[in-house]
Amino acid sequence: MAEEIKNNPPRKSNVVKDLVSGKALFKLIEKHRGYILFLFALAVAYMAIQYYMEKTVYEARRLELELTGLRIEYTTRSSEFMLLSRRSEITREIGLRNMMIREPQYPPKRIKIK
Repeated sequence: MAEEIKNNPPRKSNVVKDLVSGKALFKLIEKHRGYILFLFALAVAYMAIQYYMEKTVYEARRLELELTGLRIEYTTRSSEFMLLSRRSEITREIGLRNMMIREPQYPPKRIKIK
């Protein structure tokens, strides 16, 4: 039994030496190289997806704001058109522009073809 103790030096000194010299970390990285590469690829994929999602959300917000502006413009122009298409507004515009158009005194007559 005494021979076994002399032949096998204590492992604590080897562990401390390996930690200080960096061999333990190198061995760990070498042992789990595939897993570490997988985690790295997963991190890159996560960053790419995150970038794509941010870009998509930004674009959706921009289009939403543009659509709101177009709705406002449509409502404004529609109300202006409705106002200008009133008979009284048409008569007023004709008077302001000094056009030689008058309102008919009699309603239109239906032409009958025999």
